[in-house]
Amino acid sequence: TMRDPVSGVYIPTELDRLLRGAGVTALAVVGLALDGCVTAIALDGLRLGEGVTVQEAGTRPVELTAGDGAAAVEELRTAGAGFF
Repeated sequence: TMRDPVSGVYIPTELDRLLRGAGVTALAVVGLALDGCVTAIALDGLRLGEGVTVQEAGTRPVELTAGDGAAAVEELRTAGAGFF
């Protein structure tokens, strides 16, 4: 899904349908930035009922504010994401 930056409303995309159609049941997430896009993608996957694992060595926080990366990891762990 995408989130409208003004209203905050979530807008569905075709990705969930495509992944389910391909038999995907779990996501491994990597990329920049841990405290931005990586967290958003992982939380989206969890909301859609997918298993989600974040590869810690494959991402880094931007840290606009000190501690953003640690807060993102805590949010993801609390939501049910795994880490490797």
